[in-house]
Amino acid sequence: MAPVRPYAARLAAGASDLRLRTQPHELRLRTLSRHQNGAWEAYTERHGVCRDYAHLAVTFCRCLNIPARYCTGYITDIGLPPPYATMDFAAWMEVYLGGRWHTFDPRNNAPRIGRILIAHGRDAADVPLTHVFGPGTLPGFRVWAEEADPNSTPAA
Repeated sequence: MAPVRPYAARLAAGASDLRLRTQPHELRLRTLSRHQNGAWEAYTERHGVCRDYAHLAVTFCRCLNIPARYCTGYITDIGLPPPYATMDFAAWMEVYLGGRWHTFDPRNNAPRIGRILIAHGRDAADVPLTHVFGPGTLPGFRVWAEEADPNSTPAA
């Protein structure tokens, strides 16, 4: 966290809202990430995946003494225009402000409907999407979500 601290302070200086403080600036999305990437690599290389963005934003918050945690799960395409992308794992963060946790998504940088939280922890090492010892095969998986009718009663 030490190499990131001066950059966190610089980004926070004069920021009028938390979104400006937590979003990684000028980062490009990439489709692959090295498992050893951390906040410093995401910041210096200026590209990453959702996990890298979340790590960097959590690190910036912690450098500023703002409690933050790393979250993993799924983000649906509910409320987005077609064509819909295949759902995949996702990472985002939660920040503790005003007595409660608030969700922030440094990768998408927009509110999303239907976020499905699997776990939260200090970082991706606490809550990996998969944790396999030895060979492992995932021939496929499918996750889908549908928007509930606001007038319907949930099934018991």
